[in-house]
Amino acid sequence: MAYLGNKPVNNFVSFAKQDITGNGGTSYSLDYPVTGANDIDLYINNVRQEPTEAYSCSGSTLTLTEAVQSTDDIYAIFRGRALQTANHPSDSALEASQATISGNATISGTVTSGGNLKLRSTDAANITGHSSTYMEFRAGQTNGQNVSLAKMRGYSPGGWGGDLIFETKPANGQVNDTTVERMRVDQAGRVTMPYQPFMFLGRSNSYTTTNNVPLKFNITHHSRGLSWNTSTDSFTAPATGVYTFSIATRLQTGSLDYMYHRILTNGSFFPSSNVLILQKPNTSGGFQTVNTSVQVLLTQNDSISVSINYDGSGSHDVDNQSWMSVAFLG
Repeated sequence: MAYLGNKPVNNFVSFAKQDITGNGGTSYSLDYPVTGANDIDLYINNVRQEPTEAYSCSGSTLTLTEAVQSTDDIYAIFRGRALQTANHPSDSALEASQATISGNATISGTVTSGGNLKLRSTDAANITGHSSTYMEFRAGQTNGQNVSLAKMRGYSPGGWGGDLIFETKPANGQVNDTTVERMRVDQAGRVTMPYQPFMFLGRSNSYTTTNNVPLKFNITHHSRGLSWNTSTDSFTAPATGVYTFSIATRLQTGSLDYMYHRILTNGSFFPSSNVLILQKPNTSGGFQTVNTSVQVLLTQNDSISVSINYDGSGSHDVDNQSWMSVAFLG
């Protein structure tokens, strides 16, 4: 069919609805004037009322034949007032094969995909440049500002390869704090975790120890998310998970027959089997090294220390070449 002038715009049609609160009477005001009772459908407690018999209308006045109370559910549908709008009605389902949204889309319900859910950057492909697109998780608004809690970002540093980046907001962060990269899977498949807890400890000098006393370390060569307490000779596990220990202790053995490391969790030896690594020292009186490598499941806030155990009593020197590393595996 041909048109003169512009082609008409397809509009959405919906009927206006008015909720009415009963006041114990029979007379109520309508939002829109009508010519008669047939111009509205009136429902009381979800039962449709018969026009002219149960109610009458004159202009903006609705008159009921029986009084209604505030506990009654009353609403009117204006059949004579169909609203046409270029905007989709908010209370109606929207179905489309494609949709292009130039602004922000706010979805208060659940997003369900029957196929592939794709997040794409509108950046033009550029083999020498880079682009990124991300999914953001927010906690609503605080003081009028949106709070970003975490992001999952796809990033192309150049070329056609891409990295997958996970970001979170710092603990006790402020509203305007940005998220920080916590883990990355790069295009070669390498996984990096720049904040994974780790520390490497050592000694600046030799010292004397006795049997089953926690080892003392007074130098922190490297530390990230773990800290050594020189007052208690221990550290606190920041998270529940598996930790790996690597320990090397050089002890002046004298006439000792054996020595080994013991890990103490909250002051108790762990595990119940005490011997982790056993080494027979010689009897020359020189220094011997005992090495231990073990993985331990710890609970958040556990207090951890390591002791050296040997046969007999008396004191022995610990050399300054002794060291320990601890890493959180997750």
